[in-house]
Amino acid sequence: MKGKYASFMSFCLIMGLIVVSTLGMAACSSTSTPTTSTTSSPTITLYSIDVKPEVPPNLTVGSTETFTAIGTYSDGSTADITSQVAWLTSDPTIATMSGSTVTGVAAGTCDISAEMPGVTSPPAILTVVAAQ
Repeated sequence: MKGKYASFMSFCLIMGLIVVSTLGMAACSSTSTPTTSTTSSPTITLYSIDVKPEVPPNLTVGSTETFTAIGTYSDGSTADITSQVAWLTSDPTIATMSGSTVTGVAAGTCDISAEMPGVTSPPAILTVVAAQ
């Protein structure tokens, strides 16, 4: 009986080694597929525009002043967007705009503002005085 028991144990041991070896090789050779995220980053949008100087010095008829536009975005960042905005004057008979440069035309006051689609700056009040 001892011989049959030893043969059975040898058989079980060999079969166990074969199963363990097969599973081990299968685990080592398996490839994992990388996962990709399907979430997208939030869209950053222009939140507001500030015109500098906010209170421009009095401008003499015929002289110029250059403005700057600073954009604030929904993520809190800021950037100089002077060349990207449309510059507006509330009264072109008082002051005219050429890009970000305003020229005094006649004595009086007018508003200067910067605009991008959907966002307009608060106005900077410009006073033009007569040349002396």
